[in-house]
Amino acid sequence: MPLFFHPRDREIWMTWIPGGEPLSAAEVRAQMEEQPFVEWYVHEQALEQFLNEYPVDPSKELSVVLAEQRDSRYQLHLSPDKLQALLTVTRAYGGKTPDIETLAEFLRTQRIVYGIRTEQLDALLVQGQCSELLIARGDPPIDGEDARFEALVHEPEETGRPRILEDDRANFHDLQLMTTVETGAPLMRKIPATEGKPGLSVSREAIPQRKGKDKPFGMGRGSQVSPDDPLLLIAAEAGQVKVRSSYVSVEPVYRVPQVGAATGNILFPGTVVVDSDVAMGYRIQATGDILVGGTVESADLVASGNILAYNGMVGNRQAHISAIGTIQARFVENSMLTSFASVFIADQVTHSRVVAHGDVEVGSSGAVKGRIVGGSVAAGHRIIARVAGAPSAPATVLEILGDPLLQQQLANLREQIQQAKQRLDAIGKAMIQAKLQRHSPALISALEALRETLLMRLY
Repeated sequence: MPLFFHPRDREIWMTWIPGGEPLSAAEVRAQMEEQPFVEWYVHEQALEQFLNEYPVDPSKELSVVLAEQRDSRYQLHLSPDKLQALLTVTRAYGGKTPDIETLAEFLRTQRIVYGIRTEQLDALLVQGQCSELLIARGDPPIDGEDARFEALVHEPEETGRPRILEDDRANFHDLQLMTTVETGAPLMRKIPATEGKPGLSVSREAIPQRKGKDKPFGMGRGSQVSPDDPLLLIAAEAGQVKVRSSYVSVEPVYRVPQVGAATGNILFPGTVVVDSDVAMGYRIQATGDILVGGTVESADLVASGNILAYNGMVGNRQAHISAIGTIQARFVENSMLTSFASVFIADQVTHSRVVAHGDVEVGSSGAVKGRIVGGSVAAGHRIIARVAGAPSAPATVLEILGDPLLQQQLANLREQIQQAKQRLDAIGKAMIQAKLQRHSPALISALEALRETLLMRLY
């Protein structure tokens, strides 16, 4: 046979010996498949070279390295962040296939010692080859979170919409225009920055994390950090809140062009300034002052401070104006005014009820009118007016009460005494009935104790 196959180390040589009939390419391949090295790696390029050259001069001896024995080959790819190890194993060609010892030694030399996925290695041992197989995964670093702020109060999402009551009716006097707070109310909480956690590479090397950045509360008017909790922002005063990303401001003054259908009632822990009028049927309640640039029309005003109406008050017997401080207006008509201080009216008071702890003064310096016509005026100290009453008007009643607040307290005490006497009488009758019907001694004893308590309060 002119075609010989012979091993040399881990290679197979193919040699053509002249003297025989030339073989076709198919015959050459047929003889190759009969050889025991069929599973070895065949150099196709060398084979093609042989098939092209030997027919040119069959009398010339020709030898080529046809095949070689190859063990499995290992190639490792490490991700840039060193958190993933990807393994590629080419299959063996008549050589050594992957085994656990070889794999372990290869990974050790590559310093892959952490996060090894043994189930992947088991699959590789069965299949004998793989491509970009994830055989180890490290722990990624957990970055710290920057400090953030969580608002504990919120401004209305949609202002100007009436509040819906439980029975699905709309309250058009409550339009949810703002959110208000009292002094000391919690406004915003700071969530501190976190350190995070370092990662660990597949080579067991620490991977630094990004630490969270600290942020202070922003500067907002009317708010301060709680003296008891450095992570809590509280209201330094009462007012309307304005929520921002890192702070909440508290505005002690609430200003509106007018009060009416566009605003609804106003309840504000501070001072309310109305540029023009307060419409009929609406209410303003403030813990500070109430300043009205126009006219108060049959509305209710309640202030812990002072009340000032630059134009005046027209009540139609429905306006109730009450202030801990002074009440001032240009005129008052058909209204009820109560002041724990004094009342000052520039022009006149007509058909109204005015009660003041201090003075009631009608008619400023240079006023033409300064009159009280109809109704009643009561003051704790004095009543000052140029004219009181009119021939064509109903009776005008003026009273000096000493202290109208004490008068009211005395009336309240008298009512409480009357109620206690009625209860005492009812308990006496119940005791008689209980004794006649021979009720338990415990019930009779309880009634006697209650009777003694009421007697001590009364006498």
